[in-house]
Amino acid sequence: MRKRLEYYAVIILCLGIMGCGNKVEPGTTAQESDTGISSVQETTFTSGETEEQKTGNLVSVKDAREDIAKALDALRDGGYSNLSGDLSFVQFPEADSFSSIQLIYERDEQSILEYAEEAKKFFSQFQDITEENVIIILPDGKNIPLPTAKKKLESGEENYDDAFSIMYIPEDNGREMQFLRIKLYTWTNRGVIAGLDDEIVAHPEVHPYEGEYYDLRNHEIPKVTVQLLDGEVSIDEAIETFNQEINENYYLENPNSDLTFQVCGVQVSQITEKNKAYRLYARRIYNGIPFDAFNQRNSAWAELENFEVPEMKVWFSEAMMIEKDRLDCTTECDRVCKVEERGEPITAVLPLTEVLGKLSEVLTEGSSFQVKSIDFTYCSDPSDEDEFETIFSGRFTPCWKITLQNEKDKSVMNFYINILTGEIRGYKELQG
Repeated sequence: MRKRLEYYAVIILCLGIMGCGNKVEPGTTAQESDTGISSVQETTFTSGETEEQKTGNLVSVKDAREDIAKALDALRDGGYSNLSGDLSFVQFPEADSFSSIQLIYERDEQSILEYAEEAKKFFSQFQDITEENVIIILPDGKNIPLPTAKKKLESGEENYDDAFSIMYIPEDNGREMQFLRIKLYTWTNRGVIAGLDDEIVAHPEVHPYEGEYYDLRNHEIPKVTVQLLDGEVSIDEAIETFNQEINENYYLENPNSDLTFQVCGVQVSQITEKNKAYRLYARRIYNGIPFDAFNQRNSAWAELENFEVPEMKVWFSEAMMIEKDRLDCTTECDRVCKVEERGEPITAVLPLTEVLGKLSEVLTEGSSFQVKSIDFTYCSDPSDEDEFETIFSGRFTPCWKITLQNEKDKSVMNFYINILTGEIRGYKELQG
């Protein structure tokens, strides 16, 4: 079990480059004949209008909400050139106004002892622990028992400012558990999946498992049941467990009540030859608006291309479940974060009917696209020129996000439409 410490350098590397399956084609241009996009330079998509012309017919948020059904009917009935689709749901906020926001991640201010106490509380939820077996992990791979670290801190011999992880290594047959909290995210591991097979699944949160993936963004939950270690669990039940642990009974103190997580994808992961688990992909929700997110490792989705937007500002949170009624490990399901609203409240936006019309105009005549999903989402503010050291510390602005699939070559494209100006940005995913 202790040999897992040797993997930490590899873990951090993997966590830094998640999305190691598909890659986004660099410098995608709209002039490529197979894209079906016209008059678009590189990864910024515009319809060639002036700034004055770009501002469309804004309607109240309430009217925009009511317009969604009309837009989906028109899409279903062929009302948009080059676009087709049969969507039944678009998530849209219930409030009649909202704002651009800034997220402030403050975990760097924690001392290592505060961090260790936090980790101990987490470990103690799953088994009886002793402080002697709580280990501080340093970047060079060295591990320091917590009692020893306390003495060195008190004497001033060490400060451990660069410590990045706490691990619990039991002397008996208890579970080895991990609690990693760095600038990027919080990562927890109860050790059940990791204990099934050291060689194959020593670190389940970065392992690319095989298994069927279900996209849940349209709120259509498949009636699928999977045999876990201690019984059968449906996808519905797995989502309910996630909601209870992350959104209702959060394992860290002082969670932000306005920040929750929504499961938007599930993979039935083949852990070993005999064992399956649920991998739950989730995205943050703030006041009814989800944050832009993408599936990092499943073959259906690819990384974001950096088009003036910091790539690491877009992220999928994850959890894995192999036992009934409890999560085994989590990655970036962190609700300890401040949110500051900025700018004037937004009370009027472009309705979806007009957004789909604008998007249809930039598609090449004769091309055909299937609309796979439509989201009203927070995305990284392209005007944000500040450098932030963490994924979620930054500025975010609501936008429409529409995912299309070219019916000719099956390529997938994602478009972001400014809710006030109609400006369109996008990126193309590479399959395989």
